[in-house]
Amino acid sequence: MQNSLKNIFLILFLFCIAFAYGQKTREQLEKEKKENIRKLEQTSKILQETANQKKASLGQLNALKQQEKIQKSIINNISSELKILNAEIHENQIFLDALNSDLDTLKKDYAKMIYEANKTSNSYNKLMFLFTSESFYELQMRINYLGQYTKARKNQVEQINKVAETIKDQLKVLNHKKTQQEQLLGIKVIEQKNLVSLEKQKEIVIQSLSEQEKELKKKLNQQRKDIAQLNKMIEDIVKKELEKNKSAGTGKLKLTPEENLLSNSFEGNKAHHIWPVAYGFVSQKFGKHWHPNVPGVEIDNIGIDIQTKKSEQVRCIFDGKVLAIASVPGMGKMVMVQHGEYFTVYTKIMNVFVTSGQLIKRKEPIGVAITNSEGVTEMQFQVWKNAEKLDPQLWIAK
Repeated sequence: MQNSLKNIFLILFLFCIAFAYGQKTREQLEKEKKENIRKLEQTSKILQETANQKKASLGQLNALKQQEKIQKSIINNISSELKILNAEIHENQIFLDALNSDLDTLKKDYAKMIYEANKTSNSYNKLMFLFTSESFYELQMRINYLGQYTKARKNQVEQINKVAETIKDQLKVLNHKKTQQEQLLGIKVIEQKNLVSLEKQKEIVIQSLSEQEKELKKKLNQQRKDIAQLNKMIEDIVKKELEKNKSAGTGKLKLTPEENLLSNSFEGNKAHHIWPVAYGFVSQKFGKHWHPNVPGVEIDNIGIDIQTKKSEQVRCIFDGKVLAIASVPGMGKMVMVQHGEYFTVYTKIMNVFVTSGQLIKRKEPIGVAITNSEGVTEMQFQVWKNAEKLDPQLWIAK
């Protein structure tokens, strides 16, 4: 009887541990899902700006691909949450089955006790049981036995009531989880339909862009020339700065103690720097690679392109000094900021708010991202260490 109750509470303890662990994981998944929904809403605004144009564009395709990626993350997130919920329901059902089994055992044990008690239920039988004792010691033992037996019956009733109450509570938990399960399954179906719709839109845009292939290649070739010119401009600025301030024989900038501290701080924030825009996604990654949307076109990107919404402010990612401001054909304005031996470069911007030589703070606005004739708002961001080009995605927050 006692072992039965102990087994119940052992199962309850183990279940609570598993539930607590699963609940924490589900909270994390819920947080991720909300973040993905927020990103989806932002990308929808960006997509809407490109979709307002009659002609399909690479920017529109990039936004659709980003939405598709986020949509898949949401579906995977829901699937993971369902998996955990299903496991919790299974564990809860096992626990309920164990409780019902133990309740049945307790009731059977109690029925036996009542049956035995009925044999000596009247006062005459109890007195006979006591007076037939052969010694005072045996009499005392029989009195104690009757007291313990009565107490055991009361305890058995209490145990039955406790288990019955626990079953009632666990049924509520189980029903609540099953309701959550139904709701999540419904949401998953809706999100899967949204994904299918996005995939259809993407295919339509891809088809339209394939008809513009010659025009797109011409534009991309011109962009390569613009980027090469920008690259040369930045290299010249960095080279000039190195020649002016480099340490003897090191090929690195000679820094003051304050600049060295700033440089170390910039490096220490790697992978945690803010994005140069508050909203957006990486539309073109760093380095040499084939263009993801136009066959046969190779890209050698010295930074990353970030697609954002119209009139979005471009901001400085860390404290520093504005080293240079210049106009770049086809790319608007370029602003270069120095952070010790590191440099950040912001291009495809207009309405520049800063001046050369100005000290600038983290999050301080630099200018506004340019929106092109296709309704695509995009800026380029670069990170350099002395004369070395770095992948900006490794430096900003994930």
